[in-house]
Amino acid sequence: MNNKTEYFPVTYGEPQQLYRSVVGLELSSSKVLNSPLEKSRDTGEMTTSQPFTLITGGHGFMLYYPVYERESNPQTIQERRQKI
Repeated sequence: MNNKTEYFPVTYGEPQQLYRSVVGLELSSSKVLNSPLEKSRDTGEMTTSQPFTLITGGHGFMLYYPVYERESNPQTIQERRQKI
């Protein structure tokens, strides 16, 4: 049984035909992808992952920009984790 409290699935990719197969992929399941994801959430800043091999072939990287609850301006790590 998984006791995770946060999930970060892929919900969209462009071009859609190419990335349809990765929609639903849980990003936090990979250390390469999860580390910059957590950094972005906690700092409120854009981050990038290290390059990695794509499921669809080739190489790529992830770019993360955190989006918090509407009309919130979280200032601390705890607030950002609650409002993401």
